[in-house]
Formats: sequence, structure tokens, C-alpha cells
Amino acid sequence: MIKTTLNWTVKNLKNMYDGKNTLQMDHVIQRQSGQWDGDKLKKSLLIHSILANYPVPPIYCLKEPLDEKNFSYSILDGKQRLSTAFDYIDGRYPLDEETPSVVIDEVTYELGGRYFTDLDTECQQEILRFKFTIYGFEDADDDLIEEIFFRLNNSTPLSKPQKARPLMGTENAKFINSILTGSFFTEKCNFSKLQLRKSDDMCTLLQSMMLLDHKYNNYEYASISADEVMKYSAAIKGNYSEEQKDLLLEIIDYLDDAFDEKE
Repeated sequence: MIKTTLNWTVKNLKNMYDGKNTLQMDHVIQRQSGQWDGDKLKKSLLIHSILANYPVPPIYCLKEPLDEKNFSYSILDGKQRLSTAFDYIDGRYPLDEETPSVVIDEVTYELGGRYFTDLDTECQQEILRFKFTIYGFEDADDDLIEEIFFRLNNSTPLSKPQKARPLMGTENAKFINSILTGSFFTEKCNFSKLQLRKSDDMCTLLQSMMLLDHKYNNYEYASISADEVMKYSAAIKGNYSEEQKDLLLEIIDYLDDAFDEKE
């Protein structure tokens, strides 16, 4: 594995994400977007930290070749920080009224209640030229990436289903993600935004897989709790056959046809 430090500004990162599509935030082991939705003060304090030069946790990404000359970068940790900064620049929310003022070059600027376009030019420029500490990994296989993600997030308040994602292995994560983004889970299952942020949809799917494996493959479990889901996720890493996948997909397709709307 090679680890490097990348020297990009917020403006560079946003251009990579918006225009060039060389910055990706949908790696299969990542949590769903919107983890900070509903917490405007938390998002606002990140913007304040950028302007006040407070410490901000690093960003970690995986560097992968697109062709002989070009690369893409998938965010492994820092997705919420980047999306919060990008959304603010795009005018998707104003700063919380309780956001403290900031001093730049001995000049005080008020931030509370302001959209990006309402900020003084000096503040806008400070945000755009801010540089997160960014570490890039390359020549890392799936097992190593899963271990990196697990260690980065081991001390953060992830839900147990979210912690289960790296335990199941990248191939299983891709397979499960393809189901969760399909029409049955997105159009027929009635999960709230909070439940989706906690990955309750993935927990439901893993519980169902566990029950199927108990019936058809003699998998033993004590309950269908979140702890058991984590154990099951580790058990299927590199050990979930095409026959198991076909059975699950057949059931999902049946349910998708059986329901016409959210239930």
C-alpha cells in the first residue's frame, strides 16, 4: 500500500466532484448520504471551523486508475465533511443563527443566518481556498480498504448495521448495495429518513438473508438483533454463493412485483 498527502483546496475538490467526476463519494463501504441532515448547527460549525482555522479531521480517499494517465479518488472517510462544504457553497442551506462570528486579518465577520452568497468576499475566498488534510491510498486491495475503513470508524458513533458493512467484504457490499438502491427498497419499502441514515434498510435486508440461510443452509443464530447481524456479516465474507444470491434476488423481484407502492 502507498499512502500520500494530497494538496487540494475545497475549490479543487468541488470541481473534481461537479465537473470532472474524478472525485467519488459512493464507495460501497460508505454510509448513505445525509448523516448530518437535520443538524444545521453541526454543519454550520464545520464552516466556522474552516473560517476560524480550527482543527478539522482529515479526509481519506482511495486512488484508482481510470486509464494510463487519469485517476479517480473514492472517499473512504470524510464524506459528510465534504458534502457539507459543497452543499453550503451551492446555497442549499444558510448557517445556523447561533453560528459564532469569525475574525480574519483582524476583521470580524458575522456568519449567523447567512448563505454562502451572503458572506463577505473575504469569507467566501477563505472557504474556497481552505485545504483539508487529505491522505490518499493506492495499491490497496479490498481486504486492506475494509480494514482501513473499520479502523477509521471504530471510535465514531456508527450504527451496528453501518459497522457491519466492512465486515461482509467488498463484493458482498456491492451486491447488497445493488439491492438497496433497486426499486423494491427505494420505491416500495417505507423507511424514514432517520432509518435510512442509520442504515436500517441494510439491517432489514441482512436479517432476511440470515433467516434464509437458517432455513436453507443451516445457519445458526441466537436472535435477529443488530449484534447478530454483525456476526452474520462477518460469516458471509467470501462465503455467499451464487445460489444464495439467486434465491435472494428471486424473492426481491417477487416482492417488487407484488407491491405497487410504499407499504
